[in-house]
Amino acid sequence: MTRQCPPAPAAGIVTADTCGSALATVLSVYQFDCFGGEVACNNDACGAGNSRAIFRANAGTTYILRVANAS
Repeated sequence: MTRQCPPAPAAGIVTADTCGSALATVLSVYQFDCFGGEVACNNDACGAGNSRAIFRANAGTTYILRVANAS
């Protein structure tokens, strides 16, 4: 599953997670622009196969959150 979010309204620290999910996941965050690349990636930060990604967002930048099945 991939989700494109609206541009960040302000700079700051963003936390995205799948903690509490019944599925084992891998969570990746990508910057969505010409220089786009992986900003954060995690597998199992919450235990039980659940993921948490923490990254610094820049104002006006769009990010893509990708949740994948870890198994």
